[in-house]
Amino acid sequence: MKRLEQEEDEVPSLRIIGVAVAFLVISAIGVATMYWEMEVGRRVDQPLGGPGVPPEIGREEIGMVFQRTFDDQSHRDGQHLRGEQARKLTSYGWIDRDRGTVHEPIEVAMQRYLEGERP
Repeated sequence: MKRLEQEEDEVPSLRIIGVAVAFLVISAIGVATMYWEMEVGRRVDQPLGGPGVPPEIGREEIGMVFQRTFDDQSHRDGQHLRGEQARKLTSYGWIDRDRGTVHEPIEVAMQRYLEGERP
């Protein structure tokens, strides 16, 4: 009877190193691609280069959002605006006199709408 000898344990170190190097190369390519994409996006968003100040900064209203800070003046302005809005919602008045367009109190408008009257 022939005796079998155990093979020597061998770690495929070249294969492991090759996989690690391939992973590092692919990762480096991915990072470089993402950096390039971000730079292209930055150049599109900021055509003059560097971070600039948008022209809307400092304006009281951007779009339909008020950007002012809450100080005493803005609080008084807010109360004044709220009063104007409440007055407009509870009174009759002209929107465009030349075209004959008026506004009416919201309660009257809602009642007319519920009764089936449409503008």
